[in-house]
Amino acid sequence: MENEKLITEKSEVIAVFMGWTIELGMEGKKNPYYNWSDGWNMSRPSEMKFDSDWNWLMAVVSKINKTPNPKTESTTFSTKKTDLRYYVSLADMENSFIKVYEIIDWYNENI
Repeated sequence: MENEKLITEKSEVIAVFMGWTIELGMEGKKNPYYNWSDGWNMSRPSEMKFDSDWNWLMAVVSKINKTPNPKTESTTFSTKKTDLRYYVSLADMENSFIKVYEIIDWYNENI
């Protein structure tokens, strides 16, 4: 498994993709609270469970499946998305988390 610092950094990128926002007054602080898109819950990146809880990760997978490719406007991301489906089908949490991050990183570079 990846080291905790790297997991925290990737979790923060995933949280932003999910539409979560930094709590007012926490901007620029290390490990700030993020408001979930439901408006009621908050988590620090170090407390996020995208790498260890299927409920957290599958919410991201669902959003990825609905998000159009910025280059083609299709909802497919070629081999990256196929790889993600494969790891999810194997119940491989670690590689699924890595693929989720890779897809979001690619998406962010191409929007």
